[in-house]
Amino acid sequence: MKKKIRPDMFIITPGIQLEGEESTDQTRVTTPRKAFEAGATHIMIGRSITKADDPRAVFDRVCAELGV
Repeated sequence: MKKKIRPDMFIITPGIQLEGEESTDQTRVTTPRKAFEAGATHIMIGRSITKADDPRAVFDRVCAELGV
């Protein structure tokens, strides 16, 4: 994908789920780390955070997984 777009464009990956999370109705999902390893420049995390009892803890977990 990166070879087909301008260098200033983003590659945004939706369907992000954390390792060990229960499956949802989404058929194509990946983890934050795998998305970046596959070439994403940004990720879109929805349900993992919005449906969490502690959204901040989920966000912190994602950041820790990514080393940021």
